[in-house]
Amino acid sequence: MIKKILITLLILFSIISCKENSSEIKRNETIEYYPKNSKVIFKKTIHLPDSDSVFYFYDNGVLFKKGKQYKDNQEFGIWKLYDKNAHLREIREWFVIDGKSQINRVWFLNIKGDTIAWRKEDNIFAQKEFKNDTLDFRNT
Repeated sequence: MIKKILITLLILFSIISCKENSSEIKRNETIEYYPKNSKVIFKKTIHLPDSDSVFYFYDNGVLFKKGKQYKDNQEFGIWKLYDKNAHLREIREWFVIDGKSQINRVWFLNIKGDTIAWRKEDNIFAQKEFKNDTLDFRNT
């Protein structure tokens, strides 16, 4: 009886450990912290074979923006930007043309998620680390 239980447990353990290893995806991550607060993440990069997923965070720990970039730091695809209260406030679409990231479209959103025209008073990325992320054009 004990022998059957041990064999059953051994088989069950083998099956579980094989499944975890076969479906497990190994990801390399790079994490940068705020200089004045080493417990708060500033930037997290998940390195994938062809590109990286990049996440920037406000100093309160809330996600600022996320998107994908090629290994040479060229942004591509859809990037989403959030305010300090975690509301989606801007969506940017990037293409890489002649080896350089080019913005294609931008959508500015209010707190409700409605598309709006950009106004100076709507600049929500006022944290000093992200001021340079404000676009130099206002077309939606």
